[in-house]
Amino acid sequence: MAVSLLALVLAHGFVSSLADRLAYSTLPPEAREQMLANQARLHDIPIPPGLTPPERRQAVQLLDEAFLAGFHSVMLVCAISAWAGGLAVLLLLPKPPAEKLNADPG
Repeated sequence: MAVSLLALVLAHGFVSSLADRLAYSTLPPEAREQMLANQARLHDIPIPPGLTPPERRQAVQLLDEAFLAGFHSVMLVCAISAWAGGLAVLLLLPKPPAEKLNADPG
């Protein structure tokens, strides 16, 4: 279940970042629309044909940055989950009785 949830977090982070980055890019509108139409493929989006070499580099960079943004979201969720799990253990783990702590070992 956790893997499925993290995949959703990755997809959401990627798609929202890609949309934002494409809105401010200098790519032709047709290329932007084509990339957004294939956003479900995540980083495997094909680079639209007919782009100049600088535009191709920009498209690849946009995909890399969007995927990295999604990955950062996944890592943040993992870190928060780890901290929450550790806190839950500290709060819910039974405490040893006080007389055992003060007992003489000899």
